[in-house]
Amino acid sequence: MVIRILRFLGAALVTSGLVWALNHSFAVGGQSLPAIGNFLNPFTGIWQNTPLPTPKAYSPVSSELLKGEVSVYYDERSVPHIFADSTEDAFFAQGYIHAQNRLFQMDFSTRASAGRLSEIVGSKAIDFDREQRRIGMPWAAQTAADQWVKDPISLAILQAYVAGVNAFISSLKPKDYPLEYKLIGFEPEPWSIYKSALFYKGMAKSLSFKESDVQMTRLREIFGEAAVRELFPQYLDDQAPIVPNEYLQKIIPVAGKFTTPDNPPALLTGGSIPAQPDAGLGSNNWVVSGSKTATGKPILCGDPHLMRTLPAIWFEQQIQTQDFNAYGVTFPGIPGIVIGFNEHIAWTMTNMGNDVKDWYKILWTDSTRTAYMLDGKATKAELVVEKFAVKGLLDSIQDTVRYTVWGPVSYDRDTGAMHDLAMQWLAHDKGTGTELQTFVKLMRARNATDFRNAVSHFFSPGQNFVFAAVNGDIGVQLSGAIPIKLKDQGFFVQDGSKSTSGWGGFVPFKHLPFVINPKRGFVFSANQHSTGNAYPYYYNSNSFDYSRARKILNMLSSMNSISVDDMKAMQNNTHSQIADDILGALLKVVD
Repeated sequence: MVIRILRFLGAALVTSGLVWALNHSFAVGGQSLPAIGNFLNPFTGIWQNTPLPTPKAYSPVSSELLKGEVSVYYDERSVPHIFADSTEDAFFAQGYIHAQNRLFQMDFSTRASAGRLSEIVGSKAIDFDREQRRIGMPWAAQTAADQWVKDPISLAILQAYVAGVNAFISSLKPKDYPLEYKLIGFEPEPWSIYKSALFYKGMAKSLSFKESDVQMTRLREIFGEAAVRELFPQYLDDQAPIVPNEYLQKIIPVAGKFTTPDNPPALLTGGSIPAQPDAGLGSNNWVVSGSKTATGKPILCGDPHLMRTLPAIWFEQQIQTQDFNAYGVTFPGIPGIVIGFNEHIAWTMTNMGNDVKDWYKILWTDSTRTAYMLDGKATKAELVVEKFAVKGLLDSIQDTVRYTVWGPVSYDRDTGAMHDLAMQWLAHDKGTGTELQTFVKLMRARNATDFRNAVSHFFSPGQNFVFAAVNGDIGVQLSGAIPIKLKDQGFFVQDGSKSTSGWGGFVPFKHLPFVINPKRGFVFSANQHSTGNAYPYYYNSNSFDYSRARKILNMLSSMNSISVDDMKAMQNNTHSQIADDILGALLKVVD
């Protein structure tokens, strides 16, 4: 009897220990492994996850929030095709399908933008979360969301999309959660317009966060301004701009709302310089008119290069209503088709790449850094206390971010290159509040006029939109806010104690470069300089591509009777224009 009791107690102890171990995380090799008990639970864990909808299957979408009938058809590649009676129902279904296929991706990416990863993965993400909040990502998203809801068209689209995402989330029981939730051990949150804005601002960070103000200022201190200008020219005469001088419309520039500032301050004294976004990001697009093709019809090519992710950042969809029928790729997290075509036009885009993030040296009134000098007067900084809930810690962590008239003081180190610099970034600006209309209007566009009207709503991050229409029209329109700057503003660090150091507004849309049906028979962009040197507004960037654009120009200029296969071969061309440029010089000095 005693032996039986001991055996029972031993088995119970081992079982209890195993249950405890399966439901707690452990550190292995310096890394915290998630608890896997819930993940392996036969009733709610991985075993309950089912495959995605079967290809070639119709699945009607039912909800009391729908106004009419909605159905979804998955084709042989599992691409969903949405058919709805109304626009609102279509975007409800798009939100539902996005969540059904990419919920964890949507959740994780927006938590990353908000600086909330440490809530689900622990202390390893604290530094990342602090940086996201110190550069004002949540602030930027809230600002965008506040503007979006002021536009009735955007609000209706967003409300329908958010309702669709939440309809899918509310249909889930713990056993239905995507496997990532079960592995990490957390639950999906309800979606919101703010979360869509967080995703949008995450894309803005990827595409418009580059600058070289600090680097150029440091180099100027060491080598002198003349050397910096010679080594890093802001414009090269032999480049191939998107809109060359002969296609620039006549522009009388508007005056910026500033007076001439003093020279940028030489106030940096060493220290590390923060890393820039992935230098491999970039895109190509071009459109050839029917005058250069074998069929007499235009051909549009788009080749966006965004970061490699798993799953991919793009999600393919078709959306058809009584008002439009559009097909293309979408971003799980926001409504609409971003790149695609309808029955009348096709469109795609590349990143404009202008420098829209400038740094300003702050002159604090004292060591407390609670006030700074602006135009000779002490101005209070807004101190925002950020609280971080960290998985595995009982108490939250706090961090204070100082906001100035320019934006946040992002780096809190007492020394180094970024010490006491405030950041003005376009993604923080209130913008127009109607930028989501761009994608919806492109889905409805029928001609060049509709195309330009659609992209006129676009604010940030700046893009080079190209289009082709079934009536034979082609064109390119640069869209997005270009800050009005005086020469060299943003090329070096600016003096943050004078309001005259800031931007003078934005270039009006009617002054943004565009070309419709050029005589040479094609338009193209490859992240290069936007215009020829006759453009009257100053803008700068350290990310304009110099080589790909000239390669595309040379190829398209020499091609005629172009076929789709010719265009595919051109997209796959790997010949380096840079090698052509430097090989001759290198061979002269190599044995």
